[in-house]
Amino acid sequence: MNAVHVLQENEVRIVRGPVQRGQGWSINFLDPDGTQLELHTSTLEERMKVWK
Repeated sequence: MNAVHVLQENEVRIVRGPVQRGQGWSINFLDPDGTQLELHTSTLEERMKVWK
């Protein structure tokens, strides 16, 4: 996942992942204010299947 390398190069704190979720991959990281964000590589519909 290229995004992981970009986050690491910019010293962004990764708190989880990358992990496979449904049909894609997820990575959770913190923005500069400490808010946790998730980047997922498939569609929202596919991602939400994991939560049902």
